[in-house]
Amino acid sequence: MWYVDEDPTVFGAQFNGVLYNNMKATIITDWKISIDVAETCHIDSGPWNGNFSIVGDKMLVRKPQLNDKENIHGVDFYRVNPLKNLSFGCIMYAPKGFTPLNSKIVLTYQSVLKPLSYIVFDIVLVLLSILFIVSITVTLTEGKFIRIEEENRKLEDTVRERTKELQEEKNRSEELLLNILPEEVAKRLAVDKNARIADKVENDSALFADIVGFTKITSSLDADTVVGALNSLYSRIGERAKREGIEKIKTIGDSYMAAAGLFGNEPAEKNALAIINFARGMLQDIEDFNATSKVQLFMRIGINSGSLIAGVIGKTKFV
Repeated sequence: MWYVDEDPTVFGAQFNGVLYNNMKATIITDWKISIDVAETCHIDSGPWNGNFSIVGDKMLVRKPQLNDKENIHGVDFYRVNPLKNLSFGCIMYAPKGFTPLNSKIVLTYQSVLKPLSYIVFDIVLVLLSILFIVSITVTLTEGKFIRIEEENRKLEDTVRERTKELQEEKNRSEELLLNILPEEVAKRLAVDKNARIADKVENDSALFADIVGFTKITSSLDADTVVGALNSLYSRIGERAKREGIEKIKTIGDSYMAAAGLFGNEPAEKNALAIINFARGMLQDIEDFNATSKVQLFMRIGINSGSLIAGVIGKTKFV
């Protein structure tokens, strides 16, 4: 729907209708439809699927005839065969508040009866139904115990399949949670999803990194190149974090945050050394990235050690 010439009292919209023939052996050869509309309604020029006109407060829709400009699909296209439908529509402009679904609709049509082929079909369908009933009766009488055994086996297979699907879904959910939160936190939430996660860590070392001049670099590149470069670089760094036991906290644009010593009672010196070695590895990763990439990136890294507060914020999208 759209407003016309910025006039909020008049809107234009696609006016669609469907003529459905629910008769099994009758073809609708000609049809006319009268629809109540507002007197100020008018129709955009066609051609449309149907011959449209407005007289007073009536919209008249009729089947396109042989020489009509609306007859763009040929005469047979607008005949409605048994149990088939025909769609028609146009662009109409109407005053605000007009609701076509509340309008009075009058349909008149001409049809032709074609019963023979459908009678034959019905006879064949009845014979097949009788044959099916006889076959089912014989099967139930002669093979009742075999049938029960087969159904039990199918039921067991279904139970095993559903159990496997549920386990796979559970594994996917756990894997997704582990991609968002550290494993220790995920385990605590698995025990109690409403648990409040709030810890004070004494001997942590945290790392912050970003790309030098990233805003200037991105201003001359398209979005796909920028996202692809960041994804390639931080995927390398993410794999390194897994290998070295570093917890990736999050990325925001070109910024990267990670920590060592969030869990366990390792001494501060060991956590600091782990995060420093990880930072050196990040510099190696970006050097390897630049060796094969058209986009050349440089990174600055800051590290701080000490106490911090760590917690999970939110219920639907964890942070």
